[in-house]
Amino acid sequence: MKQAIALALMIALLLPLSACRISDRGAENLSRSVREQVKNANSISLSVDIRADYVDRVYDFSLSFAGDGASGEVTITAPESIAGLKAHTSESGTRLEYDGVFLDTGPLTWDGLSPADAVPLLLDQWREGYISNTSYEKLEDVDTFVIATDVSDSITQRTWFDKKSLLPLRAELSENGRLVLTCNFTHASFDAASQQEG
Repeated sequence: MKQAIALALMIALLLPLSACRISDRGAENLSRSVREQVKNANSISLSVDIRADYVDRVYDFSLSFAGDGASGEVTITAPESIAGLKAHTSESGTRLEYDGVFLDTGPLTWDGLSPADAVPLLLDQWREGYISNTSYEKLEDVDTFVIATDVSDSITQRTWFDKKSLLPLRAELSENGRLVLTCNFTHASFDAASQQEG
């Protein structure tokens, strides 16, 4: 009888530990799936509403991104006064262009982060950033998987992905704990390269 009670206690103690291990594996698998989705995409299309907080002023932008993740083009769609402004992104950096003239929006952070850099930076972090934390959260009524990465010593990002589709819903970039950019995704698609050769 004592052995049966001891066995029951051991099972009761081990079940929570195995559940933690399973959820850790689940988070690892979801993180890997997000990375593979971004790495394997030869065509990425994103539409996002961005709020940039410069401390003394706040700006709201809407933009679209089309590219392959390593390079692409960001087009501002709102506000109307700057709609059509384009940012060309590549591994060498971001250049802001309007009607053939290259412009500077000014950095949000000491590290030089600007709103035009948000989407390329997020894509880079989703693809290969150091994951500092993962969690499961509700965002409105959607079950999400959250990935946090350390962009630099002072900048961190958190992205909420739909747990089923693994598409981004929201992202936040913070500097030294202060929220500087909020991104709400209104559209996202990651199309993988075709396995067939023509």
